[in-house]
Order: sequence, then C-alpha cells, then structure tokens
Amino acid sequence: MAGLYLLLNEQEPTMYICPEATLLSVADNSTLMEAMLQQCSNMGTAVSIFDIIGGKAPDPIQYTTDIETFRNGTGVVGLDYGTAYYPFIGITVMQSPDIDYTNLFGGDVSQLAPIINPPTNPDPNINAILNNIQNPGNPPLTVAQNNSALLNASRTYSQVITYILADTNLLPASAAMAGVITTTDNEVGPWQAPANTSIVGAASLPINLTDTQQANLNVDAVSGKSINSIRFFNGLGILVWGARTLDGNDQDWRYLPVRRTLIFIEQSCKLAAQAYIYQPNDKNTWEAVTSMIGSFLTTVWKEGGLMGASASEAFSVACGLGTTMTGDDILNGFMNVVVKVAVIHPAEFIVITFQQQMAASS
Repeated sequence: MAGLYLLLNEQEPTMYICPEATLLSVADNSTLMEAMLQQCSNMGTAVSIFDIIGGKAPDPIQYTTDIETFRNGTGVVGLDYGTAYYPFIGITVMQSPDIDYTNLFGGDVSQLAPIINPPTNPDPNINAILNNIQNPGNPPLTVAQNNSALLNASRTYSQVITYILADTNLLPASAAMAGVITTTDNEVGPWQAPANTSIVGAASLPINLTDTQQANLNVDAVSGKSINSIRFFNGLGILVWGARTLDGNDQDWRYLPVRRTLIFIEQSCKLAAQAYIYQPNDKNTWEAVTSMIGSFLTTVWKEGGLMGASASEAFSVACGLGTTMTGDDILNGFMNVVVKVAVIHPAEFIVITFQQQMAASS
C-alpha cells in the first residue's frame, strides 16, 4: 500500500501490477485491489492488472471457487480501470544454473545436509562435498563447481533443484501481460487489443481451459466481472484469449483497449495543452488549441485508432465562448475544451452463418 501511494505523484506509469499480491491473504489482497482500482479511477492515468489467488495450482473442478473469491474481493469502484488474467504461466526464464544450494535455507548447508545425506544412510562423497562447502580449501572451489558435484553425487539434491526450478518458473500472468501490452502499444497502439497473441517464454499452463469454461470467466451473470483467459490451442500454442476490463456489463468500458485508448488520448491532450497555460484566453488561443488537438487526433485516426471514413466522423474538438465556455469561465481563468472521439471496439465474437443454396442452371 505504501508503494501504491507513492504512485499518486507519478503521472507516467500506465499500468499497475503486483504479482506478489498472490502471496497475501485473501482479505489483504482484496484491500490492495480495491485501493488500486480507486487510485486508477481517481487519477485516470493507468489501469491495474490483477492475478487470481489459486491460479498457480488450480483444482480442475473447484477452481471456480477461486474465481468467485476474486470477484467478491474487487469491490465496485473503478472496475473499468482493472483487468485480470487467469491462470498462472509456466515459463522458461529460470534455468538450472540459476538455482543452487545458496538459494536453499539461506545458504545454510547444515540444514540441507540431513535431506540429501541422511544420518541413517550417509554417503561419504556427499559428506565430503558438504564439508568442502563449509570449510573451503585453498584455493576454494566456486559455487558452480560445488553445485555440479552435489548434482552428480546426490539424486535427491538433483530432484530438489528440479522441483524448485519448476515451482519458481510458474508465475502470475500480470507481469507477462504488461510486456504483451507494451509490445502491442509499440507495434500498433493502445487501441489494438492485446489478445490472440503469444507470450514469449510461456511453456505450460497449470490448467487448460475449454471454450465453456472460458465463457464462464468472460461473463458472470451475478457480478458482471469479466476475467481474461490464457489458453492452450493445438497447433498454436499458448495464447492470450481475452481483452476485457473487470466491468463486463458496461457497454462503453468493457474492453481494455477502449479504456487505454481514452487514457492515451486524454493524457496526450492534457500534456499538449499545458503549453497554453497563462496564454490569453481569447479566440487565437482557442483556435491554436483546437488545431493542435485536431492534428494529433488526425494522426491517431490515420494510424487506425479511431473509427470513421473521414477525420470528421472520427472525432470533433470544440473550444470557445458560447460553445464550451461562458463569460464567467473566462473571468475565472478556465478554458474548456470538449473532445469527442469514436473509439474502435475489438471484434470479440465472429459469427459465421452458413446457408445452403440450391443449384441453379447456367
């Protein structure tokens, strides 16, 4: 929570992620998620990407309980500024050389010794290696040399390292999704849905969701809170399969790219308009601001970020006395700009209808 509050003074971050929050209790995680959504809603600069407790080792049948618990813990405020992904992802980032005896018991091999070299069945070779680690010779062996010796001498030690490696490589999806979203932003723009795309380094999933199971995550009849799936498809591999916010019942804000596009446009316009602070609040300034924002939105439209056959159909910008401001606004130092945009919604469902046509004579 202290780290979250620090972000109140930061306008640059566009995504909040806390993968470690899955280690919290359900109650503490709920408190954190509600605070993140509240802050994102108040600031209007970022979205929160959540993970679901239980997504690391879901029960094939009872996993829905974890989903329900998550939905009950996100509150009702700022749902359009949040998104969630399920389940965790098995990755290949950590490799065998990254795990050794220094990672176990804080590097205290005296606690490791009874496991790999039990007193009831001692192995002199293992005992010699452990003694050498605790009392290094001259010159001392490196950690890699000692670790290699232990792997060769102890099958139990090798199994422990393999298990730990598999466990550490099964991680919450939020950090990976932040990378996917950033890549999509750089290649296309925030209006492109970060879905139907692979995750670099993803190797496995703890549960393979079906179409029916995924549909239940997408839409919840009770809470209306949507959860995006990460799924495995034969011939395609592991794909991100969803781009919804938590506010699944809201027609305007149910899609993540819509929310992020509006954040992008709003923040860009605000930053650009700062150049006109303390300029005369007259027609010349109004036209300059309108032209500047219009030029920016035209570029967004040309890049495919807005709908419409022409720029005039894609957006409109208004600023002036009698349209967006009153005389009192001008006397009080306010310059009001009204921007309307037609944001693109992703094609989430593609419906194909087949009809049989009777043969006709030529």
